Amino acid sequence: MPDKNLGNGGARPTIFLDTNVINELMTPVDLERAIALHMVMPTNASQETQAAARAEVLRRQANARGSLWLLMVLDSQMRATLSLAEEVIPWAERHASASNLNWAAAWIDFMAHYVCEEICPHWRRCGTSARRGGSSANDSLIVDICRARSLMVITRDQGLMRKAGISGVLAQTPESYASASDLTLDAARSQFFHRYDANVGKWTNRSGIRLSGVDDALGDAARKLDLPSYRSVQEVQKSAHTMLEGIRQNFEFMWADDATRIPYRTFFKSYVGM
Repeated sequence: MPDKNLGNGGARPTIFLDTNVINELMTPVDLERAIALHMVMPTNASQETQAAARAEVLRRQANARGSLWLLMVLDSQMRATLSLAEEVIPWAERHASASNLNWAAAWIDFMAHYVCEEICPHWRRCGTSARRGGSSANDSLIVDICRARSLMVITRDQGLMRKAGISGVLAQTPESYASASDLTLDAARSQFFHRYDANVGKWTNRSGIRLSGVDDALGDAARKLDLPSYRSVQEVQKSAHTMLEGIRQNFEFMWADDATRIPYRTFFKSYVGM
């Protein structure tokens, strides 16, 4: 069965990208939860508990930075990656459904339609519909696919790494793979923000046309009823521009070498404010 196109498909995959890495890229939910836990920590919490909560924030932030670095490396190498579509697609739909209009949904939409199209357009994403069931069974499936198709796997799952090693399949973390490339972390970060800022106007204009078009589809009825959801192109563009500024601040935190120097209160407020 041919691979499904998860975006920019067409080339033959050479890397299997595990779902846990895809999830780090497509949503900040895990990082936000760690931040929220630290911010709402009771004042009488022990120093050990507070330190553990902050360490979890920094661990999640470092993982996010590594996955973003990997993203830019895959783009620079024009790599095609393969993933389990039956894990990735349902997960994305659950977090970005039409009835779940929150920050997580907005982030997934932004990653899929701005970052993947404008910032890393040469990373080709494919998915296989193969599936065996639970996490352990799917790990074995991934190893079998990698052996049959001569792929390596990029993952943070220690269990999958062990299975891959036993079967002679190369398994690396995002940071290990990225650090072996010609694109340094500093260069990747600079390239990311250069492309982000260079294309922001295109996204704002497109968002205004796309979102106001949804409202326009309501026709005269929306205007006659004076529905608050009816917005002009200019109003939606302004809203999109504000959102992009907030997202950029979040990316600055995620890319930071020393996240302790950057307050993440803005990240948390951006999430709960959507």
